[in-house]
This record gives sequence, structure tokens and C-alpha cells, in this order.
Amino acid sequence: METRGKLCWEITTGIFIRSMHSGLTLAVVLVLFLKESDISRALQSGDYFLPVLYLICVTIPVILYFIASLINPGYVDKEDLPTQKSRPCDVEHNVIDSSDAEEDTSEVSKMLDSPTRVTPKRCSYCKIFQPMRVKHCRDCGKCVRRFDHHCPWLDNCVGERNHRYFWLFLLTEFGIIIWSTVITWKAFKFQHDWKDWFSYNIFFVLIFCILLFGLLVTGLLLGCHSFLIATNTTTWEFMSRQRIHYLKELDTDENPFNEGLVKNFLKFLCYCTIRRWELLYSRQVNDNNIV
Repeated sequence: METRGKLCWEITTGIFIRSMHSGLTLAVVLVLFLKESDISRALQSGDYFLPVLYLICVTIPVILYFIASLINPGYVDKEDLPTQKSRPCDVEHNVIDSSDAEEDTSEVSKMLDSPTRVTPKRCSYCKIFQPMRVKHCRDCGKCVRRFDHHCPWLDNCVGERNHRYFWLFLLTEFGIIIWSTVITWKAFKFQHDWKDWFSYNIFFVLIFCILLFGLLVTGLLLGCHSFLIATNTTTWEFMSRQRIHYLKELDTDENPFNEGLVKNFLKFLCYCTIRRWELLYSRQVNDNNIV
């Protein structure tokens, strides 16, 4: 009975959040299309290029939002990992990234036997040994690969499988909000009396406030996540470095996952497979003599 109630609550919450996001987006689009603006004037004159282009640009972040919100963020499959009865060094042997395809068994063994190797931590909730960069999310009730944070606006975790979609959503959303803000600003009509001005422009005032708030929040998130991607760091690792077992012994300016700006972005955007972070960690630590 409790499980059914919890499931109903989760479904209701997710539907409400996604509906609110879609509703706000639709409200902005309707005002700009139905009230007098550059877009409505283009429609009236028979020029459909601007309205169609605007709709395409609005649709792209909406699609990315639902992808990031609905797909598996990278939950750890318990069947593919050892439990507390298994040896920690067996973790992640079943999950290989294409970038590490050249790593053979001997190199994996070398990594596991290295003095710099960090013993995997056992999750007290899932009772499994967590691969590196995995954290248990209490909101989702599961361990998430390359855990970044649990996003209430997505009603989902941001992890290894959906982080790129989340960042692309922020990027495209930021762009369309700027464009919508400019169109809205140009749509305001001057009136001699402030009451007449407010009455005439009330819809533009409302969506302008929504757009400014969205611009602030999206801009801050986009800037923060762009920095984290550029350094191959997660929000969790950045905020809780001193409590993470594989980072707390390192110097504060050392990042064992940083492969350089260009490589970090390319791998973040283009690699669709789960990466074996233990291999990169060991390689970086040994090559740079971090420990």
C-alpha cells in the first residue's frame, strides 16, 4: 500500500513539473504570436520565415528537456556488479568504454594492483560496491553513474547518460530565452499614463518577468556546468571533494579525470558508452605522480 502511494506521488510530481515547464513555454509562445510583436506582424504580412524559425528554436530545448528528464541517467544495474560477498576488484569488468578499448587485461590488473588504487566503496542502501564516480541518490533510490546532482526541475538525476542532454538543454534554452526577451522588449508600447501602459502591456510584462527569471537561472546553471564539463568534474565532486574517498587524499588543485579542455568537451558530448573511470584515474595518477 505504501509502495503504491509513493509511486503515485512520484508520477504526480513528475507530471506536474513537466507540465509546468511546458505550460510556461507555451504561454510565452502564445503571447508573442497572438499579441502585437515582430512575430505576429511577420505572420500578418505573410512572411513565415521568422515564426517558423522561432518555433523550431523553441521546440529543440523542449525536446532536450524531456530527453534529460525521462531517460535513465545512468542507474547502476545490480545484476552486473558484485555484492558485498564479492571481491571489490571485480567491479566494472563488464562495462567498457570505447575510449579504453585498447586497455587489456594485464593493464586492468596493473591498475588494480597499483599503490594508487582506491578500493570501491560499498553502498549502504543498494549493498553493492560502487564503481568510481557513482553515488547513491536518495530521491531516486538508486546508485547513479558519474552522479552530478538530482535536479528537481527535471524530476530526475543528472548522471552519465543524460548530463549531455541537460547541458544542451541549458544552452539552447538560454539562447531562445535571450531571443524571446528581445522580441518582448521591442513589443512594449508607449502610453502617456502608466495605468494605460500597464493595461496595454500586461501580458508582455508577465512574460518579461518569466523570461528574466529564466535567463538568470539558466545562465547561472549553464555557466556552472560549462566550467564543470571543461574540467571533467561533477557538481557532487566539486561541492563534496573532502568527503569523497577517491579525491580527499589528493591535493585540492589536482583532478585525476581532467584530460584537457577540448578532450573533456569532445568526450562529454560524443561518447555514449559508460566509461571505466578507474582506468583513467589510475593512468592520470601514475603519469602525473599525483599520489
